[in-house]
Amino acid sequence: RRLGSSSRRLQGSVSFSYRISMPSAETASSLADQISTSVSAEDFAGLIESHLPEGHSMDISVLSMQAAAVAVTVTTTATPPPSMGVGVVGASFAQGLTALGPIPM
Repeated sequence: RRLGSSSRRLQGSVSFSYRISMPSAETASSLADQISTSVSAEDFAGLIESHLPEGHSMDISVLSMQAAAVAVTVTTTATPPPSMGVGVVGASFAQGLTALGPIPM
């Protein structure tokens, strides 16, 4: 069965977002400011269109843009082992005597 030549059109709009990872919060903030102030919605629409195949039938318009820097801080901690007591020499967690070789009978 062949599909008809009628094409399906998207009703409404498409919203998308993306993440750019930066090495520091300062760099991320600087980039967000640069995107917000130096790229207009019309220019961004042109950038999108420039990456689409020639002869496409899509109408591209950018209604709004927002760039925000979000800093994520990851803190890792290590829990030290339980204390064996201050000044205790030869402290061990062994529960009893252990044979390390054959036991004579």
